[in-house]
Amino acid sequence: MPLTKRASKPKTLLWLPKTDLFSLYRIECESPAEERGFFLGGGGERQKGKTRKNRANCRRFLSLFTSCSIWAFQKRLCGLNLETVIAHRLSHLSQENVFSMSDTTELNRQFAQLRAMSPVGYSAGLHIRFAAPIVSEANYDPKWLEHYAVNAYALRDPMIAWGLSCEGAKRWSEIELPDPFNIWRQAAEFGLNFGVAVSCGPVQSRSIVGCARSDREFTDQEISKIATIVRTLHEISEPQTDLTQAQIQALRCIAGGDRHAAAAAKLGISESALKARLVSARERLMARTTSEAIQKAKEIKLL
Repeated sequence: MPLTKRASKPKTLLWLPKTDLFSLYRIECESPAEERGFFLGGGGERQKGKTRKNRANCRRFLSLFTSCSIWAFQKRLCGLNLETVIAHRLSHLSQENVFSMSDTTELNRQFAQLRAMSPVGYSAGLHIRFAAPIVSEANYDPKWLEHYAVNAYALRDPMIAWGLSCEGAKRWSEIELPDPFNIWRQAAEFGLNFGVAVSCGPVQSRSIVGCARSDREFTDQEISKIATIVRTLHEISEPQTDLTQAQIQALRCIAGGDRHAAAAAKLGISESALKARLVSARERLMARTTSEAIQKAKEIKLL
């Protein structure tokens, strides 16, 4: 009996547009078509001719998309569109590749010391700018963190209100601010009975850290050590705010919509020299991508 060719199963394709949110995940495009987005899934003839780099990018997109979908389901955000979900997800991802290796190692070492000083956990927001920290870290009870986030307590927390208005270190029990939402009492229900707040840095780039324990108040010596750790975290996580004129010109061209080739021609330099300027600008601003570097440069009035 002659063998008949089995009909191939229909391929399901998912089109993901190329956006700044995806560029935060450091996806590099190598053709004009890829600037607009990628097809995920499919395969077969559609995969033929694609470079290894393109296929790797597709896999990274799919990994991010899957991660976001699972996370959105867990957090009951299924009613949000894809970009909103990814924005939420990226805000919870670690600050990978934002700092140099030495800075990251030192950050981890300081956070480890903070963890050892905080028996039931801590929360840290470093360099809070435009209501969002550049680095955030928290290891309280996950149930408390979820309860805190769902009720938007960050906008109502007396500890944060104190930290934004004052610098220094203070026990939670000594913060004399209204607590109309009973956040202190609710925190105690999750074992956060005693705590200390530390605030440092200018108000335009403030770092606020809270440490908690369940058994007793922090001693003066412990508070002093925690304050030293927080000041160190604040110093090593501070991004650069100065750029050379060449770096600013390169960012300005890209921000204006120029492609690399056009921007290089406009500045009278080679494309490789332009890319080197963009890379150095990203490093100085501690940005993952050129898009993020442009946004940060605008925030600090360099563009």
